[in-house]
Amino acid sequence: MNENGKSYKFISGSSDYDRYEEVEKMREDIYRKIINAGFEPDTRWVTNSKLMTEEEKIASLHKHAEKTAIAHAFVLNPNRKKILLTINLRVCNDCHNAATYISKEMNVEIIVRDANRYHHFVNGKCSCGNYW
Repeated sequence: MNENGKSYKFISGSSDYDRYEEVEKMREDIYRKIINAGFEPDTRWVTNSKLMTEEEKIASLHKHAEKTAIAHAFVLNPNRKKILLTINLRVCNDCHNAATYISKEMNVEIIVRDANRYHHFVNGKCSCGNYW
């Protein structure tokens, strides 16, 4: 939900949302920053991946809904200091690690409510102590 009380819905891999091209560019910018900071994609979290190359697995992870939602939040407000997400599944390890890096590299507080618990990412650390 943004500051105007509007909420947005994202589905992994979908391109059916407002400002798609801006969000894609922002997602790429964020991804470059966290990769340069040491983030490494965890391709073990790609399901049905037996026929996929490592690059295809990384591309699939990169399009997870959590990462899209975070990029969308920055497109709506580039100076954002807090992002709130609710997801209907348990956050995957790759998205958890990415949010940890994003919180530090983008100087933003990220709060994620997944199917099991709240995760509060601040300055490269999560409140769950990485017991996600």
